[in-house]
Amino acid sequence: DDGGDDGGDDGGDGTPDPEFLGDDPYVDGDSRLSIGAFYEGGFSQELEIDQETRHLYIYSESFTISTSEDRVEGYTSDSLVTDDTPWWGGGVHWDTAEDLSAWDVLHVSLKSSDAGMESTTIGMTSGDTTEGKVSLSSLGFTADGSWQTLNIPLTEFTALGVDLSDVTVPLMFVQDVNTAGSTLMVDDLYFTVSGG
Repeated sequence: DDGGDDGGDDGGDGTPDPEFLGDDPYVDGDSRLSIGAFYEGGFSQELEIDQETRHLYIYSESFTISTSEDRVEGYTSDSLVTDDTPWWGGGVHWDTAEDLSAWDVLHVSLKSSDAGMESTTIGMTSGDTTEGKVSLSSLGFTADGSWQTLNIPLTEFTALGVDLSDVTVPLMFVQDVNTAGSTLMVDDLYFTVSGG
């Protein structure tokens, strides 16, 4: 085993290492911000989830997260499966606001076969209360069982009042009406700069 991610033997149980996937791998010089969730690739900046000042929250125990080898990049994706609750949601929360004004695109790949997932919103919060959320369907997502990559201009959120210089929730998914057992797969999520 050479310890690399080239598909060689892992040296443990004799099974080959899984292939590290990615259509647009990070290259030194790229502008790419990882927020510590739903992404395994390289980055120019990382704001890692530490569960002390930066958190990944599941709101009201409304869904579970598991990993899947069905992925767009890296070794795994994350599968969000809703529980038996009237609504579901969760997000990345920061105790101290961060300035994300240098970034202008949220890149994410999503997959679902559950039509109800199209009404799920993706959003951000600035300060204590200013939320900007848009439905996945309004961004072109369809729950057709295939991976779809969205490059969401952050103007979608600033137009709703989000101040990118004062971000406390860089990512949230919320759906007001839930069908228990619905699945949304998430992968390849990072912030970037148009053309960068």
